[in-house]
Amino acid sequence: MKALRWFPLIAGALALALVAAANASTTKNSSHHATSSTPAHASAPAATPASAAPAADEHLAAVRKDLEQSAHNLRQYHWKETIVVSLKGEDKSTIVNSVACNGTGKLVRTPEPVPANSQMNGVRGATPSAEKAELQAYEHSAVALMRSYIPADPARLRKEAGKMTTSTEGDHVRLIFRDYQKPGDQVTFELNPSSNQLTSVSVNSYLASAKDVVNLSADMSSLADGTIYPSRIRVDTPAKNMGLTVTNGEFQKKTT
Repeated sequence: MKALRWFPLIAGALALALVAAANASTTKNSSHHATSSTPAHASAPAATPASAAPAADEHLAAVRKDLEQSAHNLRQYHWKETIVVSLKGEDKSTIVNSVACNGTGKLVRTPEPVPANSQMNGVRGATPSAEKAELQAYEHSAVALMRSYIPADPARLRKEAGKMTTSTEGDHVRLIFRDYQKPGDQVTFELNPSSNQLTSVSVNSYLASAKDVVNLSADMSSLADGTIYPSRIRVDTPAKNMGLTVTNGEFQKKTT
């Protein structure tokens, strides 16, 4: 009889123990699911920059490779460079150079004669001597700056790679470098992402003073062997209302 009286109490205690165990198991499982789901959700956004960085690096590596190969290929050619100088939108003078690479790969320019009428009423024409000298010096500085940026130096691209950012414009990718050669300047390389073909280069820079703004834009073309080169370069200097249009053409392979 005493055993029968204790039986309900024992049964009740067992039931309470089973309920507590079930609740503990449910809590543990819920905690486990909540904990395991958090890292998966948090790691998703990190995939975008991780995948974008290699693509940008690949674009840059392809551009550098093309520039290096093209610089090597151009040693086989000679061509004509024509520079048209304008003031306030009016063409003033024309310069024609025969261009070829020397034994070290440096570009050598040899002036060629141009028609006399292309020099009249221009920077080298009836302009007062003091003003003419000033404009010629400014022109030479602008040309020198242009040639320091274009064609781009693959070694500098490698050196400045850490400054690169990218953007997409339509079906083209832009590789953007700030503080590339001077503090505050910007150089943008635009390319076709499917072929990594460089299509244009633009530069926002300046001469001795940041007030002497110089804007450059170059259209890139290619020869039959894949050599890329700046076929047309536009140089604008707003402070002097001077513009330069540089074209490269008439490429021929050297005979010796």
